[in-house]
Amino acid sequence: MDRPTIDEGNDEYAIREEGDDESGDGCEEAEAEDDTLVAGRRDEGGDDPPLKKLLDSMLDAQRGFLDFMFLNLNVEMDHLDVFQKSAAIASSADAIAYCDQVRNICQEKVDAVSAFMEKIVEAQQKAMET
Repeated sequence: MDRPTIDEGNDEYAIREEGDDESGDGCEEAEAEDDTLVAGRRDEGGDDPPLKKLLDSMLDAQRGFLDFMFLNLNVEMDHLDVFQKSAAIASSADAIAYCDQVRNICQEKVDAVSAFMEKIVEAQQKAMET
């Protein structure tokens, strides 16, 4: 089963499976998003107060983060089950590849947490200014 990655193309966390990118390289590593916190997609009217826009954006970011983490954990559990079932016949190369995969998944989670923490801090700063 393919591992989810963060799609950096917008201000939310978008879940992508390996091989879904247009470049065809099959794998995109998660990186901390450096986008500024902007009003979420819920803002259709344009006359909402700034704090509501900020909170909507934060809620969208949190939902995207949780969706990413949930999908990532489910995929990781599937990988664990597959490797556990084949561990008796695995070679040292298989074990090394699996450990690399686990390390990469952990790094993706760290990157996602870091990006989300940045959004939280930015939202707090903007809330103090509002």
